[in-house]
Amino acid sequence: YDPVFNETFVVFVHDLQVQESIRKAGAWAVVVNLFDWDRFKNNDFIGRATLDLRDLMRLPAEGGSIVSTVSDDKGTIVMGQSGKETQVSLFVRLHQRLQQEHTRSMYHKGAA
Repeated sequence: YDPVFNETFVVFVHDLQVQESIRKAGAWAVVVNLFDWDRFKNNDFIGRATLDLRDLMRLPAEGGSIVSTVSDDKGTIVMGQSGKETQVSLFVRLHQRLQQEHTRSMYHKGAA
């Protein structure tokens, strides 16, 4: 069992100037919840992978892969059918919004 999801999604991260208390608590993360899909009954929660935003920010501009172990609601690592730890490998590319620079340049264009 080696699923490949090939999903693409965009996560907007606002205001990376997070409060110091949040940084110390280690809450600076993106959490990916994993579910299996069932046609005729509820989807089952497999587990979650937690990605530290500091690791994401260290990736090169062209992006890179991050591997995270999947754990259940109690924090126990989810074991796959192979008996090995379940891991998620995500390819992440960060895009910065330049809205402030764009807005600033619009105002400067008309100035004499």
